[in-house]
Amino acid sequence: MDRGGKGRWMRCWSCERENRPGARFCATCGAGLGCPDCQAPLPPGQRFCTNCGRRAPVRGAQTVVRRIDHKTQETPHFRIRYTSGSYAEQQIGMIAGRLESAFAALTGLLGVATQPTAKIDVYLADLLDDPEQPGTPLAGGGFAVPERFEIREVYRADAPGDGLERSLAQVVLTMVAGGAPPLPPLVQDGLLALVMQRQGRFPPDEQIEAALGAHKARGELPPLSVLLNGPIPGAQPVYFPAAAAFTGWLLANFGPERFRDFVRRLPPGGPDAAARAAFGESLAQLDKRWRKAIRVARPAGVLRFLRLSLHYLRPHRLKVAEIVLYIALSVAFGIGLQKMQQLIIDQALPAFDPFTGTILRPGDTGLLVRLMGILVGAFALVSLTSLRESYLLAWVSGKVLMDLRHRIFTNLQRLEPAFYQRVQTGDVLSRMTSDIDQVEFALTGALAQGLRVLLTLVAAVVAIVLFDWKLAVVALAGTPLLFVAGRWLGPAAARASFARQERAAEVTATLQENLAAQPVVKAFNLQDRMITNYRRALENLFHASLRLTFLSGVFGLSANSVAVAIQLVVLGVGGYLATQGELTVGVLLAFLGLMGQIIGTMQGVSGILQAMQQATGAMERVEEILRVQPAIQDAPTARPIPPLTHAIRFEGVSFSYTGEQQTLRNLNLTIPAGAHVAIVGPSGCGKSTVLNLILRFYDPQEGRVLFDGVDIREATLDSLRGQMGIVFQENFLFNTTVRENIRLGNLAATDAEVEAAAKAAEIHDMILSMPQGYDTVVGERGGRLSGGQRQRIAIARAILRNPAVLLLDEATSALDPRTEAAITETLDRLSRGRTTIAVTHRLSSVVNADQIYVFDRGMLVEQGNHDELLRRNGLYARLWQEQGGYVIGAGVQYVGVEAARLQAVPLFAQLDGDLLAALAQRLAVERYPAGDVIVNEGEPGDKLYVIHKGQAEVLAYDPAGNQRHLAVLREGDYFGEVALLYDVPRTATIRALTPVQLYSLSKEDFNILLGAVPGLREQLERTISQREQLGSGD
Repeated sequence: MDRGGKGRWMRCWSCERENRPGARFCATCGAGLGCPDCQAPLPPGQRFCTNCGRRAPVRGAQTVVRRIDHKTQETPHFRIRYTSGSYAEQQIGMIAGRLESAFAALTGLLGVATQPTAKIDVYLADLLDDPEQPGTPLAGGGFAVPERFEIREVYRADAPGDGLERSLAQVVLTMVAGGAPPLPPLVQDGLLALVMQRQGRFPPDEQIEAALGAHKARGELPPLSVLLNGPIPGAQPVYFPAAAAFTGWLLANFGPERFRDFVRRLPPGGPDAAARAAFGESLAQLDKRWRKAIRVARPAGVLRFLRLSLHYLRPHRLKVAEIVLYIALSVAFGIGLQKMQQLIIDQALPAFDPFTGTILRPGDTGLLVRLMGILVGAFALVSLTSLRESYLLAWVSGKVLMDLRHRIFTNLQRLEPAFYQRVQTGDVLSRMTSDIDQVEFALTGALAQGLRVLLTLVAAVVAIVLFDWKLAVVALAGTPLLFVAGRWLGPAAARASFARQERAAEVTATLQENLAAQPVVKAFNLQDRMITNYRRALENLFHASLRLTFLSGVFGLSANSVAVAIQLVVLGVGGYLATQGELTVGVLLAFLGLMGQIIGTMQGVSGILQAMQQATGAMERVEEILRVQPAIQDAPTARPIPPLTHAIRFEGVSFSYTGEQQTLRNLNLTIPAGAHVAIVGPSGCGKSTVLNLILRFYDPQEGRVLFDGVDIREATLDSLRGQMGIVFQENFLFNTTVRENIRLGNLAATDAEVEAAAKAAEIHDMILSMPQGYDTVVGERGGRLSGGQRQRIAIARAILRNPAVLLLDEATSALDPRTEAAITETLDRLSRGRTTIAVTHRLSSVVNADQIYVFDRGMLVEQGNHDELLRRNGLYARLWQEQGGYVIGAGVQYVGVEAARLQAVPLFAQLDGDLLAALAQRLAVERYPAGDVIVNEGEPGDKLYVIHKGQAEVLAYDPAGNQRHLAVLREGDYFGEVALLYDVPRTATIRALTPVQLYSLSKEDFNILLGAVPGLREQLERTISQREQLGSGD
């Protein structure tokens, strides 16, 4: 029976139920189906296929497997089907929103006025057969059956539906264009990129155009005919921006209706014929028009540079005017010197007949003395003014830089923590260091030198015209040739310079990677390979440097040759005019001197312009950070609030850091004043977010946070944060004395009050034992102190504020058990009489709390004191039991866990207790610090992982080649289960967000169990077959 797709749908001989093509067992009853090779019927009991000789699958006659429940979630445009207990069920709300968002983007792009009435069926499965190779599992992604309005997608923790939008585009095109055939990859990927752009997951048009303009300028934009069938080697960086830009250009220039017509006409004549019919132009003509529309970014202009420079210099305009005066005097002296030389030669010095030696004109000693006196006096004056000019340049630039750094730093202090999560610290530092240095060079070098060049050119050109206009025309006619060499050789030299920088970066990266990987290099004896790789990188750098040196040499030689040629022409023509009596020798020599100034300044113009362009970019980057406005600031009507006396309340608070995944969901919570409460739960459940909202580091998207009934958005930040003290997990100490670090809690505190706070934090005696006591410098980040000492100083700093509200954010989690117990006792004592909110994952530190709030996945799921929560036997009780069995140590070791942990994995959910127990005993513990990669995308799958503690993120590369965050995995989540049975690569990268402890089951251990436990493989394959049933649409 043919039901669409590749292969035949097969009817089970036992229960008459239809199964997908290539299935090995009936998804309903577990009976073996037809021969996997030739599809010939296999009656019960037959061990080999009579048609081809293939061994028959072992059918599950001995064990009855419970059916797996399938669920359905309906939205306005979708029916989403998934398996009970699967990862898709956990994420179903996000999946539904993602699909509806993509649907709205697609129909908007395609200009669909009337929404299709038919719903799209989406089947989310842990495993799917590859439609191109029935019987072979898909590692990730999925496929569409457009004619049936169906999407089938793998959705697991390590493969969270990467291909949903691509499959949806095929289905929606079929719905709106009527049986649309597959699009060329370039157009299909372009449509996908535009959808992702509308969802905020692809760069905006400005960035795409800038990237394409750069590729076009470097000649790296291949024709559409090359890109039409997908990315080619070497063109990956340009492919997806080109796909998005070209598809967007088609929709913008021809409209959605003609685009849909193009889609309908694609077969059988091919894309070129479809383009002619729909757009009236061939693909080559469309390519030409599209390329012309791509603007090559021009360097920032001189006017922009001057505008920004004047903005910085306006407060110092009097000193700037004085600098301009001194530059003008210096230029006037340079031009006047040539005029004086002409007067000395033509009038002050005697003239002789070169053949007879007869004096033709006597010398004028008096005139010579007067002219030399004028020159010496002018030189002395210009020397003094040059010193004054240098001083003023340094003063003005220094003041500008000081003001800029102060303004940037001031603005950075006003910005909320979210800003620092959005930007890289290195980028901010770069703007305050290298970009500011560029501004300094611009003001002291490029601007002053540019003004000097401009004045010199104008004055010298006027002077040579006044000397002899005919010779001036000849001389100036050749000067454009100075720019020809730059026009021809400049881009090639720039590309060579860029290539050389890239090769140098590769050498640095290779060295950095090698130094960081020394344990691996030594352990696997990779020294020779590393030496070969480094040698290859050095050779690449050598060749790139040679090319740059050659092109730079040719560039310089050509420019110098043109300059010499112009001087020779001037000398020849001027000499001829002098022999004809139309020009004096003094004028000729002065003319040659002025031409040298003109040529020299013109040769320096390109360098000055380049410096101005670089400085303009740096100035704009500085301005960007100055223009950032804080998202969290006092409202115009904000008023101070008194210290807390009644309660802190969360009313219907929902919050997301990213705008996609909610961290808190509809939180309603009351914390009475004076109470000692704790907030606990798995990593990533939203515990620390509660503190962030109380401190008003962020504002909730929904709901409000109230202090004694006042929305904290209506309170001044000073009055809100001024009544709080906080102790972080990693407390930052400044590189100053112990006394000053504690005094930061209250800058007005006396030394006695500082010491009293230290005594309260039980660190006073320890401080006195230090070499300089309270005046001991703690080092960078407090590096000269132990973790417990740093924590107690932080506690003293918080207590010095005498806060009404004391916040403890994992205050003891980084300490050893003995230090933790001591500091916990101190905090319990200090928290009496004040509102204390402790966030922690160590439950042993909060057993005495008045109230414990238990969070899970952004929601408050339990509350009560320690004993009450244990009696309820809920999440808190489970966390308490898990922490009691925490394994200390590092590396990988076999531990064995209760079978219930494995039963949460759908692959094993249907196994009987004995088999689960056997598997559980083979589990090993693995630990990864925050930031470490657990598995890499594309690596062979060889383990199942179950997260025991901590939090990890799922990353995959988007069409633009950027690594994108897909999901967050928490305690109990699992990934890699399919790798135990099939040789499939990892479809995503999993990276630890926090320190993570996982249980792992290796493929080798799993295979040992398969051989040792009869019937295990058959039971697992029947389970997989049932889970695949959803993906088949059956």
